[in-house]
Amino acid sequence: MQQNVGNVDAYVRLTCGFTMLSYATARMIKNQNKEGALIIAGLAAMKIAEGISRYCPMIDYVNRVVVSKSIQRKMDEVPTE
Repeated sequence: MQQNVGNVDAYVRLTCGFTMLSYATARMIKNQNKEGALIIAGLAAMKIAEGISRYCPMIDYVNRVVVSKSIQRKMDEVPTE
């Protein structure tokens, strides 16, 4: 697992993650039967983990797709004899 998130991006992810987690916690305390708050808490936990590890699986996936398409395009341009 190679780091693919910069320092500023990691700090933004941590800030947003902790903000979302505190919001979800406050909603769960107010109403125990909120499934939406659990989903928000799960998404917040993912953002916190991405900020700490500095690895985002979506960025990695997009980079792999773009690189494979550019390689395929270059292979299509090569004349075959």
